[in-house]
Amino acid sequence: MFVQSLVFTSNNIRTLTQLNALASMRRLDNLTISGDGNPVTKLSVWRPYVVFRLAHFSLKHINGSEVSSGSSRLVVVVVVVAAAAAVVMVVVVVVVIVVVVVVIVVVVVVVVVVVL
Repeated sequence: MFVQSLVFTSNNIRTLTQLNALASMRRLDNLTISGDGNPVTKLSVWRPYVVFRLAHFSLKHINGSEVSSGSSRLVVVVVVVAAAAAVVMVVVVVVVIVVVVVVIVVVVVVVVVVVL
């Protein structure tokens, strides 16, 4: 027999990464994380994060609210798009840094040529 429901009350769950441990369970249908004593519930993204991180369980309820299969798929798509956007932002930052370095090198070379 596997655990089907978990209730966390005043466990001082503070970060989303602390919720990752739930992914190693064999089964989980219902998850309740009380807002009292679990600061993670103050984060607006905690519920979508749980849906994404525990998508392989097909959770039925989080804090008593039904989790639809459509919302699970939507959360996965949003996370994938957000990850892609983060990669694009990193690439843009790297390109900007390279351009700044090239401009600095060109300025230094011009100054050296003018001075000599």
